[in-house]
Amino acid sequence: MKLVYIYGAPAAGKLSVAKELAKLTGYGVLHNHLFNDLVEAVLDYDNEDFFRVVQELRRVVIAAAVRNKVEGVIMTFCYAHGIENDTLGDYFGQLRALGVEIECVHLVPDIQVLRQRVQGKSRQKYGKLKDPKKLESVLQKYDFYTKIPFAQSLVIDNTDLAPEVVAGRIVEYINK
Repeated sequence: MKLVYIYGAPAAGKLSVAKELAKLTGYGVLHNHLFNDLVEAVLDYDNEDFFRVVQELRRVVIAAAVRNKVEGVIMTFCYAHGIENDTLGDYFGQLRALGVEIECVHLVPDIQVLRQRVQGKSRQKYGKLKDPKKLESVLQKYDFYTKIPFAQSLVIDNTDLAPEVVAGRIVEYINK
């Protein structure tokens, strides 16, 4: 099974691109807030178990997809360089042990674009970051612009690119 792992800062366009990529590939989309919002129904975001539970749910769903011979899945994630390296490295190792081929895509739009997008209507449906001041705080605290050091990534500056265009580039990359 192929896992297309799209990562980047909040409001980078990950879900918009994932939806367009799903149209081109037929893959299902497991976006970050499907898991986060589920776990946040019972645990606070700041709870020490929050991310462990989210990661375990992701692993269980991907393992089920592998068992059921699903061709591919698209997953989105806000990777913060340095902070999540060990956890993400372990997670990728578990998935590879299941036979999952991981294709990483790093979206890196200009920060000014993030400031505009964070207030968009498309962000209202899920528990996504919507406050520009909170975005500034998060961007100062975490590095979303450094790629995952232990995985090859297609890096795309999608500042001025439509999600359809980005999805097309990803299809070319994963079909190489």
